[in-house]
Amino acid sequence: MSFFERYVNSKLYQYTDIFFKIMLLNFYMIITIICGFFIIGIPIAIAAGATTLSLILKKTSTEVTSTYFTLLRKTYRKVMVKGIVLEILIALLGFNVVFFYYGLEPFSLYYVFGFIISLWMLLFTIIAFYHTMILSIIYDVKWVSIIKHGYLLTIGFGLRSIAAITMGIMYTLLVIWIPILSALIGFSGALLLAFWLLNKPYQQIETLKQDFNESLESYFK
Repeated sequence: MSFFERYVNSKLYQYTDIFFKIMLLNFYMIITIICGFFIIGIPIAIAAGATTLSLILKKTSTEVTSTYFTLLRKTYRKVMVKGIVLEILIALLGFNVVFFYYGLEPFSLYYVFGFIISLWMLLFTIIAFYHTMILSIIYDVKWVSIIKHGYLLTIGFGLRSIAAITMGIMYTLLVIWIPILSALIGFSGALLLAFWLLNKPYQQIETLKQDFNESLESYFK
């Protein structure tokens, strides 16, 4: 066996291949977010990006471009409304966090508790946003029901949600500290982190796992 053949069949090659695919996925997500004027672009990019990433990690031979844009084309209508609703909610909660933060001086229990509650609601809503985008791809039901179940998964797997929040803050600080990471793997890297920490329900809950696999098969028929 030649050196090239050994390299192609090695773990190093697989990891390198996955890394470049994650970089390409990040580029497509950035383009989608910009073209979607952020408000529309973010939810559809996350939904298509997270699903594409899960397929890449499951089967490394997955072709990034065709997979991502097929999912984008077939799921954007299902994702868009739920995403915008949650983005508005995140913006309102973010405003609350800032409002209560600036009211902390002079000391007031009202502002302290308001800040803590608003902050946790904001962080858990961001996690629920991720779950809602995945659930939107799987189920074609009313947006209220999808968002509700997004929160239920966030709370039901609370320890993983807290771990994701902690690691997400650290990852954000790392991207700020090393800006080039944002261009290379900023969004797809965040999705990789979310996949490792938040995708347990889609593997552990049998009906959810089955519905997820069936929905993916239907998109690529």
